[in-house]
Amino acid sequence: LPPENEAPACGRDRHYRLEIAYDAFCEHCPPPRTLFRADPARRDLTSWCERMTRWTQRRRPRCHHCERARSLYLAARDTGDWKAEVALYKLARRGAVRLLAERRQYPSSDGSSGPATANTSPATARNPCRRSSSPSYGR
Repeated sequence: LPPENEAPACGRDRHYRLEIAYDAFCEHCPPPRTLFRADPARRDLTSWCERMTRWTQRRRPRCHHCERARSLYLAARDTGDWKAEVALYKLARRGAVRLLAERRQYPSSDGSSGPATANTSPATARNPCRRSSSPSYGR
C-alpha cells in the first residue's frame, strides 16, 4: 500500500518538489545570486540544463540528475505511480537540506554577511563537491 504521509495535496506540491530537485542537484544550475533571489518566478518543467545557449539558441541535453527527477515527476503525475511519488519526495527532501546548507554559506543581500566569511566570494562559497567533471559548456 502507498504511504499516505508522502502524497502531495495537489499537483503544485509535486511541481515544487521537482523544482527543488532541479535547484539542488542540477550540474548546470545558476550561481547563488540568481538561485537565491528574493522572489523567484514559477518555472515550467524546463531544467537548468535545458536553458537555451546565447550563441546557438539550442537546448543542451539534461544531466542525469535532472533526467531522473523529471522521469520521477512524470511517472507520479501521469500514471499515479506511488513509488515514483515517494522517490521524488525523498529526492526533494535531500535537496532541500542541501539548498539550505548552501544558502547559509551565501551572504544575504540585506547587508549582513551571515556565516560566510568576508574574504569568501559567492562563487567559492558554493559546495565544491557539487559540480561533477562534466564540461561547463562555456560558463
